[in-house]
Amino acid sequence: EMGAGLESIHSLVYCGNGIVLAGGGSGNNDGDIYKSTNFGDTWSSISISGELESILSLVYCGNGIVFAGGGYGFSNGDIYKSTNFGATWTTSYNGPAEFETIHSLVYCGNGIVLAGGGNTGNDADIYRSTDFGVTWTKIEMGNTLISIHSLVYCGNGIVLAGSGINPGTGDIYRSTDFGITWTQIEMGAGLESIHSLVYCGNGIVLAGGG
Repeated sequence: EMGAGLESIHSLVYCGNGIVLAGGGSGNNDGDIYKSTNFGDTWSSISISGELESILSLVYCGNGIVFAGGGYGFSNGDIYKSTNFGATWTTSYNGPAEFETIHSLVYCGNGIVLAGGGNTGNDADIYRSTDFGVTWTKIEMGNTLISIHSLVYCGNGIVLAGSGINPGTGDIYRSTDFGITWTQIEMGAGLESIHSLVYCGNGIVLAGGG
């Protein structure tokens, strides 16, 4: 039981030693982090911001460092950072006023964190940090891309991003330089979005579309 007022759990991440974090929220200023220290048997709520609508993405980078991607509607697309396994949080990136959501996060090692944003209005770009979120650089993904739903790191600098929100826009973008440059891989005319990606080793990647 996570509480009577919680409508959705959008993201989960395991941080080791029984510590699990969950990102909640549904667009009604209930975007909180829930933390368990006993493999999910019990949970406590941790508020990040009173006006945050949802925590859509989480990634653990080791040494207690966790990033959370916020958003749901207009101007909520911020990135939050914890250095103590989710006990407390600070704003790592305050997105521009028109930026809506951080759908996805991935850690590529050596302090490199990538965040995938967007929701409407062709604002889908990658935000890249090489210093564990101290600074961020916007990587332009093109002026027609609406949303980056998923990210996965495959090793050796290879990162994949799943995009799309409308019919024909569900494609994969591939980087071989830790997210600096990207190449589009067409997935078919009828696919709307790539919501999930997982790397299985030996070059095998699975993508969940719809």
